[in-house]
Amino acid sequence: MTARPGVDRAGIAAVVASLGGTLSPLFVAAPRSPEPAKRGRAPGRVPQLDEFLVVTAPESRFPEIRARLLKHGDVTGAYVKPPADAPAYSCAETWCTPLAWAPASTPDLSTEQRYLDAAPDGIDARYAWTRRGGKGDGVEIVDVEREWRFTHEDLLECGGLAGGYPVDCIRERNHGTAILGILHGDDNALGIEGICPHANVRGVSTRMPGLPEDQIPGTIDTANAIRTAAHLLTENGTKLGTGHIILLELQRVGPGGYNIPVEWWPDDLAAIMYATSLGLLVVEAAGNGHPSTLQGVSLDAAMFDTADVGFPSGWRNPLDRRHVDSGTIIVGAGVPPVGTSRVDRSRMAYSNWGRCVDVQGWGDEVVTTGYGCKQGGVDEDRWYIQDFGGTSAASAMVAGTLACVQGYRRRTRGLLLDSRRARALLRATGSRQKADGSQFPLSQHIGPRPNLRKMLEKKIKGPRRHRRGRARR
Repeated sequence: MTARPGVDRAGIAAVVASLGGTLSPLFVAAPRSPEPAKRGRAPGRVPQLDEFLVVTAPESRFPEIRARLLKHGDVTGAYVKPPADAPAYSCAETWCTPLAWAPASTPDLSTEQRYLDAAPDGIDARYAWTRRGGKGDGVEIVDVEREWRFTHEDLLECGGLAGGYPVDCIRERNHGTAILGILHGDDNALGIEGICPHANVRGVSTRMPGLPEDQIPGTIDTANAIRTAAHLLTENGTKLGTGHIILLELQRVGPGGYNIPVEWWPDDLAAIMYATSLGLLVVEAAGNGHPSTLQGVSLDAAMFDTADVGFPSGWRNPLDRRHVDSGTIIVGAGVPPVGTSRVDRSRMAYSNWGRCVDVQGWGDEVVTTGYGCKQGGVDEDRWYIQDFGGTSAASAMVAGTLACVQGYRRRTRGLLLDSRRARALLRATGSRQKADGSQFPLSQHIGPRPNLRKMLEKKIKGPRRHRRGRARR
């Protein structure tokens, strides 16, 4: 919920308590947003995080509490938010059964990672690795989802858990482990290679204390996790323009029952805009459409312009950037050049599309860590998969691409990308989207596939060369 700034919240808390709930700040010790003169290039007005509050109560009381709060003069919004899930096109625990057997030692699987190859088939990560800093040197990435397997044999150099409280859920752990592999499969002779193996990749879980371990999917506390990630990457909001990366491996069911980007909800939007105002890159999944039909939806659809019940009156649809621009890089899923008869770089059927979708990544056939359906056995730390996908895989691919670019620009003293430059560079240099008959036309826009060679060679104009700064106090 949101309240008018500066009001005494005691009266609001009393209303909530009378209905069996408690009221607390959504963002604990939330700072004021950076003043415009002290922050990097922000895409728009940054909402004040201390306007957001959260009600904790039995779910059965939510409708009554919301109705009462919306009648309170100091309350500007009160809405119920569904839980977020991972943007994989199939997240059932039984989707991929681990093989019973594994070899005595894991072979080199990197030759099967075709997405690392030269464009247009891949993103040309192998070329980026030949350039100074091109493995993501000096770049930090925080993956926001729920759980990971940091003890995996090919992820031992990752930065580990940095926030939240993951639970022992193999469904969630497999997904996070697959994402880590795409980004940071260790630079060694076994298993797979990450796109940016020299980056420092950590995880912030949206799981919080006191929630049931069997609560699937996930939790609603995504906004706080995003703010936590932003503070990790900016020394609590004091270090501006670092160009580090937040990866949002999240989607949520919205209008029409479709999974869409989480920025559509006011508190997530506020946290994202706070992060981009600090000069961070936020990579966000476009979402995998309807969970029942596995069919994507146009994010330009008019239904997304209608606020959900209880949204603040000033809310405008952020998926239409003419209204408000969060600064995110939104990623759709494209057909890969292998394993299918579909046209390469056309839209995967489940992927959402629209004007706000900036770029695509492979939506299937991604070889990475986790799940165990390529290499299994009894040891989960040696599991690999050969056909990971979804806007999950695509978003991780784009985050890894940007880490290679930022690492190169750090090492060569180039201008670091902010969100607008990152979008423009991805759109201008990528391998163009293709149509696949009348069912998947180019008008269903998911953008190009990244081309790291062209991204590294592109001259980027800016006011000055890279220099890290601090907000004045």
